[in-house]
Amino acid sequence: YLVSTDFGAKNIERCHHWLFQGLWIGLAYGVFFAILMQFGSVVFSAFGIEKNDADHAMSYLTIMGWSLIPYMAVTVLRQYLQAFGVVKPVAFILVAANILNALANWVLVFGRFGFPNMGVQGAAMATMISRIFMLALGLVFIFYWQRKNAYRIWDHAALPVKKSIRKILKLGMPIGFQMLLEIGAFASCTMLAGKLGAITLSAHQIVLHIASTTFMIPLAISSAGAVLVAQALGEGNRELATRRGWL
Repeated sequence: YLVSTDFGAKNIERCHHWLFQGLWIGLAYGVFFAILMQFGSVVFSAFGIEKNDADHAMSYLTIMGWSLIPYMAVTVLRQYLQAFGVVKPVAFILVAANILNALANWVLVFGRFGFPNMGVQGAAMATMISRIFMLALGLVFIFYWQRKNAYRIWDHAALPVKKSIRKILKLGMPIGFQMLLEIGAFASCTMLAGKLGAITLSAHQIVLHIASTTFMIPLAISSAGAVLVAQALGEGNRELATRRGWL
């Protein structure tokens, strides 16, 4: 919202400022939750998950947790570009990363091309690799994009600014809390399914992933609408913002 609004107001310099402030917050959150995930065994014990299943889950989380750091950076870059209306390169990066993730899973989970059969740990490593790949591609595109548009993005790299961080958190925390409740509900159901055994848990997870695809299209439409509304507000055109909101 903040980048879209300033973009609508033609305040491009301020947009770059929000990018780096968002990256600081993303880094902090990524490190915090990466460390928190190392203690997942406590939650598994509380839910009564079988030790063998819990051990496999922890071997996954131990690696997966650290992939949150590049993932949070990618999320900030993606939202920044979307606020400018730049979406095709973002889509390309996501598709390429998913293809890489699938190939890396095939190689590392099942031990292809001389790699060891890593099982669950291989799946976590594949996710780590794909997220680092997304971050690398995102940074390469940012460098290309700023040169093409004569933007001086990196001139605005700065340490965290307290006022800006507070403004981002004031806007983002309620949204994050809402998502936490939603994701927490699904996670709790997954933990309960885990009490029924590995096969039941696997079936639940497959169905959950299939079901999650059903809201991708409306989610994408709502995200696009939010960007357009914010840009109109930045332009000072409330009538256009209202019309875009209803559409």
